[in-house]
Amino acid sequence: MLQFDQSLLMECYRGCGKPAVPPELLLRIALFEILDGRPSPAQWFRDIPVNDNLKYLGRLITPARSTCYEFRIRLGKVMDEVHQQLLSIAQVTDVLDPTEGVLDGSYFRALGSRHRVLNEGQLNDRAAQLEEAIANPEPAPDQELPKWMGSTPSGRQRQRQRINKALEVMEQRQLENSQRPKDKQLLRQNVLVSPSDPEAILTRDKEKVFCPVYNVQNLVDPKSLLILTTEVFASATDSRKLGIIIDRANRMLNHSLSEVWADAGYCSILDIQDAQARDVELYAPFQSNSMTEKKKQAKGPQQISREQFTYLEDKNVYRCPEGHEAAYVDKQQVWRSGNERLTEYRYRMNAAHCSDCPLKAQCLRPTSKSRTIKRLEGSQLIDDMKLKMATDDGKARSRQRGKIIERTFGDTKQNRSLRRYHGYGLSNAKVENGLVVLAQNVMTLHRLQQNLEKTTETAAA
Repeated sequence: MLQFDQSLLMECYRGCGKPAVPPELLLRIALFEILDGRPSPAQWFRDIPVNDNLKYLGRLITPARSTCYEFRIRLGKVMDEVHQQLLSIAQVTDVLDPTEGVLDGSYFRALGSRHRVLNEGQLNDRAAQLEEAIANPEPAPDQELPKWMGSTPSGRQRQRQRINKALEVMEQRQLENSQRPKDKQLLRQNVLVSPSDPEAILTRDKEKVFCPVYNVQNLVDPKSLLILTTEVFASATDSRKLGIIIDRANRMLNHSLSEVWADAGYCSILDIQDAQARDVELYAPFQSNSMTEKKKQAKGPQQISREQFTYLEDKNVYRCPEGHEAAYVDKQQVWRSGNERLTEYRYRMNAAHCSDCPLKAQCLRPTSKSRTIKRLEGSQLIDDMKLKMATDDGKARSRQRGKIIERTFGDTKQNRSLRRYHGYGLSNAKVENGLVVLAQNVMTLHRLQQNLEKTTETAAA
């Protein structure tokens, strides 16, 4: 770690009053604690006076608990630059070839409680009660404050800030919910927010627990296993994250990626278009795996799929397995995750052909008189991706992808003991995640450099 420009750390404290505890020493302590499975600044504070390794790394400094938390917050200003310098060292020493990346995401729990989530009405009631308590700081002797409300004026002021943020998030979520198709909208009272961590999304995490979470995206080099870039999102899906991660990785590496391997969550028309716009070859399966096939087989005989119909571009029709043609009928805009819209074209078979067709039982639904085929604008991109993933090259990447990327999240959750963040808000989650990734990369780079030195010594001998 002494190889990077440590003046970056001093920039975090410039112009802030009294001399700061040396941030390079705090960084050493933080990385050691994280690698040992203790990512909480409160734990760092407890360990520093009693752990001989930390005494040595920190040169006997004894920072306050607030200093440990303040250091983590300030480090967020230069986290990207520190990562960038570490990756530059890896490139200079020829242990990193920044042309390929393996991408995936995982949920990490936010600090906010999963037992205290509010809908719009409850949030407005709580905001009104809080404003009344702030306006009357001296309550009547017989008046009791609600158990959720802060007992001191300063505590209520901090609560007001979180409640106001929760109101903003609730307004945005209600707007997004109203823009969805009717069949995908939640009832207004079912749109929820966490008052203690409003930015966190509410969904089921990897352990199937409904709670506030953040979505972490990691892009890993398949050869060196260094994490090329990481980002934390307040989003429930991986959709439309691909372009953001590629742009971020290109900036961090000062080099353009050429390939990205991902799972089915990134194989949408919009994501493929994002990759093509950046001259990146995407390898991702399309919404299919072994479990999907097992579920289909368990349901019994399946309807003849759209893939068995042939699209004739010159005539703009679909030809069925029996040789009849489905003519173009109309088009409409369909909703996609993130309130994106795509054009959907519809083609319909003549009912007379379908009524006498020998494949009628396999092709039509019980209440249908003719078959309708739907085609999204840009669906050829999906068809091309299916063909690419069916090749030996595509299958090989698909097999390797999980082995490469899942170990990153497994190491974070199991070995670094980070399953839940230790600070409220998206900004704190980003810094804590960045610190863990930095620690992982430091350890990986050290191993790679040792292997390179051994190889060089062996060749010289």
